Amino acid sequence: MMYEELEDIVESTLETKEILERFMNSTASFGDVRAKWISWSPDEKSKPHDRILSSDGSSGSLPAGPGNVVFVISAAVFGMLDQSPVKLRRYQVGLLDRFKPEDRVRILRSTLELKLTVRYAERTNPEVVLLDGSLISLTKEPMFVGLMRRREGRLYLLDESERAEIVGRIKNELPLEKFLRESDRVYTADMSTYMDRWSAAIRIAEDLGESSLEISRLEWLIMSLMERVEHFMVLSRLLSLPKNVLVVAISKRSSSRELFRRFAPDISLIGAYTRETGFTSPMVGEVKLPKYFQSRICRKITVFYARLHEKANPLRIEVLGELDRRSVGEVLDFLSAISVNGYPYHLRMSHEVAKITKGHLRAVRDVLGSDFWRMCLLSGREMLGEKF
Repeated sequence: MMYEELEDIVESTLETKEILERFMNSTASFGDVRAKWISWSPDEKSKPHDRILSSDGSSGSLPAGPGNVVFVISAAVFGMLDQSPVKLRRYQVGLLDRFKPEDRVRILRSTLELKLTVRYAERTNPEVVLLDGSLISLTKEPMFVGLMRRREGRLYLLDESERAEIVGRIKNELPLEKFLRESDRVYTADMSTYMDRWSAAIRIAEDLGESSLEISRLEWLIMSLMERVEHFMVLSRLLSLPKNVLVVAISKRSSSRELFRRFAPDISLIGAYTRETGFTSPMVGEVKLPKYFQSRICRKITVFYARLHEKANPLRIEVLGELDRRSVGEVLDFLSAISVNGYPYHLRMSHEVAKITKGHLRAVRDVLGSDFWRMCLLSGREMLGEKF
């Protein structure tokens, strides 16, 4: 295709490019980054931990009509417990309706990953638990976006007490606590529980809305809310692990801008302006669940960026507990000792075990069979003959 046929979009892109270049030029300087970077070299004599457990998750989906998806979630734990290797993987396959399926698949995957981690950690008493991703981001989910109550003919956003009431009803109507104790599976991703969840969603929706149109919309919202409630229940178990267990969450990518407060993410600026091993000054905050979840769990958490091996990519690291610079150095000594090319070997192995490939998705599609896919309504693209 010749550029003449794309004249309008090329012109628009050039305008946007100029704006983006101005943004990039206003970002942090070399001096800004170096001022917050602390040089560090790993101590090769540091004592390694003998009981390490790591986890990661993966997911994929297939379109099943307009907006609906067949999802596949996977989680894996990998570790060394007293010199003995541990490797475990779990799958779940299900169907989600048209309400925010991509976001919900991510939550279900995270729930399965955390649940497998917590249940195995409680049974094996590891010294260290390594997680892929950010713990802080898991507590920031907007559970009640779009969920309202009708009063005096008008719709209102729910207040804290109403939110707590709905969370309480979900916990009472569904056996989430029992499922958490007795099964490695995610209750809200299990198709055998779908009708029970749907019936409970209808009962709650009828208490919130007056018209059948409102109730139909609320049902989808409440089904999504049930998935997040289970996610928070599992997360609260993780935050309740004994304080002598070192819980470390490591992000390879991060959009956070809390350190430099510039256009580019912090991790990108550190990657651009540093090359040697080191870390940023630790920032201490709190990680806790929202008030309406009615949980008193609150843990200190220390956040910093670090590079474990020279010229490797920087990482965002979160550690449960309050750490000073000396303690951060000790954590980095340990992580460096178990890393390959600047990334912990245990997390790399968890990723490989958990990974869902196109081959897995093709197998799911084939096993469900042509009769199932014929029953699904065609999407707009499929109506035009496009293949997924």
